[in-house]
Amino acid sequence: ELTALFPQETAGRDMMVEIPVVFQQTLVKAALDHLLATAHEYKSLNYIYIVDVHKVLKGVISIKELLQADDSKSLKSVMRKDPVVVNPMDSVAHVASLAVRHNVKMLPIVDHKSRIVGAFGSAKLLDILNKEFSNDLLRLSGVPVPQKHFHFDHLKVAFARMPWMIIGMLGGLATGAIIGFYKESIQTIVLLAVFIPVIMSTGATSANQ
Repeated sequence: ELTALFPQETAGRDMMVEIPVVFQQTLVKAALDHLLATAHEYKSLNYIYIVDVHKVLKGVISIKELLQADDSKSLKSVMRKDPVVVNPMDSVAHVASLAVRHNVKMLPIVDHKSRIVGAFGSAKLLDILNKEFSNDLLRLSGVPVPQKHFHFDHLKVAFARMPWMIIGMLGGLATGAIIGFYKESIQTIVLLAVFIPVIMSTGATSANQ
């Protein structure tokens, strides 16, 4: 299989090759008829990729745009030119970042001669973004994140969090000792005690943010 030729965590490894590719000279009506006849062969119909006779990617058009276009026009005249493209060896994180930045559901993948070889789909993009977001949250929580995968052993996660929990507990004990040291002042000016939970709550809120 073609995708097996590329390393893990690259666009080529996770690309879809079953995508609609149509020549730029094709009329809109002919392109629609072709898609209706061959729709079952594709994994995604978000975009139609438009190429020249050498299979060099020239533009893209969405199904919605194709349905709204004049039937008598060629795809070349209605397509979106100079689409955002990626290389099969680009990292999946880079591809996901580009998709978000340009607000597209799929990104075409081209070779060194700008010939289309596949596309990176929206389902995979969402999966990557979800993992990256979760990884960032875990890193902020002090849990080391494996670089190659996102599957954790629950005990490992618990042990990773344990030092931070112990530090928090020691901090609480230290706070109690400090309050005890100033108990006479607090007894004299009771209003000072009101600020203790406020300050502790502010610290916890800042840490969460």
